[in-house]
Amino acid sequence: MSAAGIHGNLGLDKLVKPKTPKLIRTITSMESLAKMLKPVKTEALQAQQALLRLISQSNILVGHSLNDDLMVLEIKHSTM
Repeated sequence: MSAAGIHGNLGLDKLVKPKTPKLIRTITSMESLAKMLKPVKTEALQAQQALLRLISQSNILVGHSLNDDLMVLEIKHSTM
């Protein structure tokens, strides 16, 4: 998960451990991704808290598949 400000400053850049067994099985079938995620300790709740410290409802969020990402993190945001 990465988040950058309007001027491109990187505010957050973390790999997040998948939280569902189905997703973990899918990822482990992709060997290189599985190796990259093996040491990851950051869980969805930690990622959610980190992102919520950076954004507010007045921020405009832009990103590819942003709805899906926010849904996984259980974050509701009105300005995308």
